[in-house]
Amino acid sequence: MSISPETTDNLRRKLADLLAPATELQEGLLVSATYDGDKRLAVLKFYDPSRDRVVRWEDNTGHKPYCFTKLPMDRLAAIKARKDVLSIEEVQKLDLLSDSRMMVRKITTPTPWQSAVALRGTASATRSRPGRPTSVLRELRLDRGLRVATYYAIKDGNVHRGGEGGPRDRNQVPQQILSKNSGEQTKFITEWADLLASRSAPSRGSATDIEVAERGGRIPDPEKADREVIAVSFHNDIESLVYLVAREGGRVPPRRRRPVTRPSCIPTRCPC
Repeated sequence: MSISPETTDNLRRKLADLLAPATELQEGLLVSATYDGDKRLAVLKFYDPSRDRVVRWEDNTGHKPYCFTKLPMDRLAAIKARKDVLSIEEVQKLDLLSDSRMMVRKITTPTPWQSAVALRGTASATRSRPGRPTSVLRELRLDRGLRVATYYAIKDGNVHRGGEGGPRDRNQVPQQILSKNSGEQTKFITEWADLLASRSAPSRGSATDIEVAERGGRIPDPEKADREVIAVSFHNDIESLVYLVAREGGRVPPRRRRPVTRPSCIPTRCPC
């Protein structure tokens, strides 16, 4: 079946309109971020509820991908000499595990893939397992304070927090709570209340939770995913549903036995 030239032109114009970067947007819900390899720039995607479509915003701030390493400067000479490394600088970051400030080296590159190459280079220098380059979404979230599932407006090509879906009352945090905290704690509490005050997304969805077998009181590692699944639950505004995994003999088989390859699921309604 052949497509007429007129139909081809209409599809081309429609595709160009969908991919055209937005310079004005009354309100949009931030849903994701990606990287345009051809243009070599970050792209944010917003859901426009008035048109029921996703619009693109192309970064105009000169943002460049980067990664972090704990190696000292004198161990990064070979990395710094690479043509695909723009700069290496020392920055201070918060170590959440120790709740303390620490100095790390920030490696900036033209593309995210070159950040990954730079990290592999630092791993080779120490014969250690390489880290991971920060994602485009994480970089923009940290650098610009962006939050997924939060409303923003685009004006004159620039992204601003707000729109009709912005916080209804930024001053709703009880003063007695703020008075008991100081410094960064006050900042985090205010941001948390700011997020709760924002209008919820108009999208349909459900919360999902997966329960796995307990092993020595340790938290499951999603990267390994080496534990047997016990149940999967779903929840939305209408109902809550739990699927229990049925295995041999009505119980989870011992580890020494080969697990059932295709376990069946028994739907169980949650009374909550």
